[in-house]
Amino acid sequence: MLYHLSHLHVLRVILNDHSIGHSFNAIFGRVGHIASEAVIVELVNSKCLPTLLYGLEACPLKSADLKSLDYIVAGAFIKMFKTKSKEVASCCMEMFNCPLPSVSVNSRKCQFLQKCSASENNMSSLC
Repeated sequence: MLYHLSHLHVLRVILNDHSIGHSFNAIFGRVGHIASEAVIVELVNSKCLPTLLYGLEACPLKSADLKSLDYIVAGAFIKMFKTKSKEVASCCMEMFNCPLPSVSVNSRKCQFLQKCSASENNMSSLC
C-alpha cells in the first residue's frame, strides 16, 4: 500500500490527538477532584499541550486539522469545568491565558520559519 504525504500527516495528527487524550485523562484522573482548576490548567499547559504541538510547526496543516486540535483542547476544558457549553470553555481558556492550539501552531510556525531562513544550512535555502 502506498502512502501519500497527506495520509501520513493525517495519521500523525490522529496519533497526537490520541496521546493528548491519554495525558489529560491521566492528569485529570489523579488530581481532577483534589486540585484547583488553576493547577489542572497549568499541568495541561506544561504536560499535554507540548505533546499535542510537538513538530506541527514543520507540517503543512489544513484549517480542518487546526479546528480538530482546537476541538480537543476545548473538550478538555469542558471536562475540567464540568460544562457543556463551548462558549464557557473558551472564556475559561481566555481567563487562564491558554491559547487555542491553532494560535500556538501559527506562532510556532513563524518562529520556525524565521530560524530556518536565518540558518546557514544548505537545506534552508529550499524553504
